[in-house]
Amino acid sequence: LQAATDRAVADLRRAAEPLADADASWRVAYSEVLEAYDRVVYIRPAVPPAVLSSDTILSNYHRAVNTLLDLLAEPDPGQGRTALSDAVLRYVQFARVQELSSRIRAELYAAARAGRYGSEDQIVLADLRAQQLTALGAFRVAATGEQIGRYDRMSVDPAFAAGAELEERSLPTGGAVPEVLPASQWWSASEER
Repeated sequence: LQAATDRAVADLRRAAEPLADADASWRVAYSEVLEAYDRVVYIRPAVPPAVLSSDTILSNYHRAVNTLLDLLAEPDPGQGRTALSDAVLRYVQFARVQELSSRIRAELYAAARAGRYGSEDQIVLADLRAQQLTALGAFRVAATGEQIGRYDRMSVDPAFAAGAELEERSLPTGGAVPEVLPASQWWSASEER
């Protein structure tokens, strides 16, 4: 996994070489990606011996993913290329939905492994859920009718719906006490989500 990530960043660096003189906003977004990646490389040796907390490792990972999404959204293909701009926007919006869904699943899995929610877990989950719903709304606004239909069909798939239902029972809503699922059950269900 580390070698594949290193190759991908090397490919990104090669692809970015012709854009060295691009506009300032692109150069800033690109430098943030490289900085986030450098932080991931820096913390790699601390992962196996568990020197760093899971929160530190995950926050660096999430920062790297978010900077990559920001970079993807940054380039402007120019006037007269609105179809390309719209396609990139839809891709970025859907990728943000996926990333936020992954973050929610990770938080729920951590609680499942611990057998309880930590003192701040409910706040983090509520915030992530709000971000996820906002990102999903932004995707639906930008998406084509075909893409919306594809997403809607996927969301009624029985395995997806079962995973979503378990996730909903595990999230803080209203005054209901969220469930803490057994880790193995949550892991299996979340793979379908």
